[in-house]
Amino acid sequence: MARRTLQRLKNDLIYAGARLLMAPFAPLSLDGASDLGAALGRLAFLVATGERRRALRHMRIALGAEYREEQLHALVRGCFEHLGRSAGELLAIRSGRVRPEELVVLDDADRERVDRARALGRGLIGVTGHLGNWEVMAMGVAALGFPVNTVARRSYDPRFDRMIESFRKEHGVHCLYRRDPDLGQRAADLLARNEMLGLLIDQDTRVPSVFADFFGRPAATPLGASWLARRHDCPLLTFFTFRRDDGRHQVVVSDPIPPSHATDLQQALAEDTAEYNRRIEAQIREHPEQWVWMHQRWKTRPAEPHPGRP
Repeated sequence: MARRTLQRLKNDLIYAGARLLMAPFAPLSLDGASDLGAALGRLAFLVATGERRRALRHMRIALGAEYREEQLHALVRGCFEHLGRSAGELLAIRSGRVRPEELVVLDDADRERVDRARALGRGLIGVTGHLGNWEVMAMGVAALGFPVNTVARRSYDPRFDRMIESFRKEHGVHCLYRRDPDLGQRAADLLARNEMLGLLIDQDTRVPSVFADFFGRPAATPLGASWLARRHDCPLLTFFTFRRDDGRHQVVVSDPIPPSHATDLQQALAEDTAEYNRRIEAQIREHPEQWVWMHQRWKTRPAEPHPGRP
């Protein structure tokens, strides 16, 4: 009982702290909120030593052969600043001072790729990663008339879930949650309604996964995107975004990715997933400071049974 009481108190303090931290952003313009977020990101770079060391270690694994040590340090600092700036942009949207579609740039050719995929009438899978401001991308794409649904993990505190879900829903992005018993049926229903299901597959999570190369090392990668696209015969496209010099977010959409022709299903899923990883890696190389290097991407080793593997 005492442990549960202490945990509730800790959760209350974290939640109150998060609300308090958001308060200074409310009266700010987009530029002000973005700059304040960037400043907090630079502060986090200085004080969050564990996260900084982890990000630098991962960047050495992936990019150490291409960048000098001082360049890697600069990129990690830029990563913290980028994440802070992204949070500031989201809080500016939350305060109503800017609309997501004002921040997102989707060129005609990319819009046409989405239109052609949806014209098939079978829904579509959108694969992406934690690159750029992926939340703004989802909201911006939804605002342009494409129904967007994403799969998320529930927080330890339902209050955060309600806050985030309400914010996303207000801007046309609907949440499905991992491990919900009706997840599969809800995904099937939205694809049948010709909607988009967005999946971030660039993290080592407790879901069915395969090992696929990522920056030269095997990384446990969720296979759900390939499995769903095959099961429901719907096109799968990659969606990526990056922050431009003018502060807006360019969205880049691929043509539908042809599935592997392997006759063995497990091999086909692995080959599909490896292709998605190659595309995510290529985007990260283009904008290395805009990815979440703090995540333990290579945590699970091939010799170990991955907790989510079938």
